[in-house]
Amino acid sequence: LLTFFVPVNWYWSSVKITDFDILESNFAANGENRTISFRYETTEGAGVRIFPRPETNGQLTSGYSACGSGIYTGSGTGSCGFTIEGGNQRVDHIRFRVTDPDQNRELLVLRQPTDLFFGDLLIENLVTCPPSPARLLPGELVNGFFDYTNNTGESARMFFRPATAGSLSPGYAASGSPSYPAGSSNGSAFFTINQSDVLVDQIHFRTTNDNQSVDLGTFHYDVHYLYGEGMISGQRELETPQHLSWQLSPNPARAWTTMHIQSEQHTQVQVRLFDLRGQLLWQGPSLSLAAGQNVQHTIPLASLNLPNGMYLLQVRGAQFQDTKKLLIQR
Repeated sequence: LLTFFVPVNWYWSSVKITDFDILESNFAANGENRTISFRYETTEGAGVRIFPRPETNGQLTSGYSACGSGIYTGSGTGSCGFTIEGGNQRVDHIRFRVTDPDQNRELLVLRQPTDLFFGDLLIENLVTCPPSPARLLPGELVNGFFDYTNNTGESARMFFRPATAGSLSPGYAASGSPSYPAGSSNGSAFFTINQSDVLVDQIHFRTTNDNQSVDLGTFHYDVHYLYGEGMISGQRELETPQHLSWQLSPNPARAWTTMHIQSEQHTQVQVRLFDLRGQLLWQGPSLSLAAGQNVQHTIPLASLNLPNGMYLLQVRGAQFQDTKKLLIQR
């Protein structure tokens, strides 16, 4: 009756690459190096060459330069430096291309998600509400909340827009952009779709100078918002009851974080961890909260092998849910 496609990341190969990480911060000036570290294993007797490369929106990032590759044998660790020479660009994946020593055979291509910015503009910690994926009625809003750094030396504008198959979505309406001054702060925006049967598969952040005479670049974020009649709204959820409160510590976190949760009434809750695309990464045991009891629940982040970045931790009850940002920084 229906066909479902569930994303996985499995591969069968004579080469295995794990523990991918970026050693420095996620924001760099053009020409400034970033270092990719990884572990590898191979059963190829002559060894392999491993080429990590930056990707943007499914293609090698324009203006990149990167290290070559020596020959890797057996198992061990590796690293590679790269940079983006020009423009404001977001690197959303690192592509590992593995070949034999003579580069005649391609043995593996593996893409790992990341969130790196090069140039003068950084947009990070983007949280959308409702989280993606969601089904919405025409006219319902998707709100975006984000942090930014503007190093252009002047004010800039950042336009939050829905896109379908690479172009602006049909029937969209969206907020304008205020003038964001130089420096670091935060912002918010929204969009909606005013017709049915529209799939928003990306958010485009188009950036310009203050008077919009100079295009400073467009950043792409993959999402999944389906607008149509008869949809179950992604926004019609009861608010968190006043008798329940919770916090995370530490946040930013490294190997673990602890949730401190208290309810003045007996409550049953479920704790879940999502990435910013709405993919479920971890689900904890159901917690039974006695009235007035403070419960501490530790979340084992190290065992999940998650890359640095922003995640969403959600507490869900029978008639409510509440979500907080969790930043992982190792």
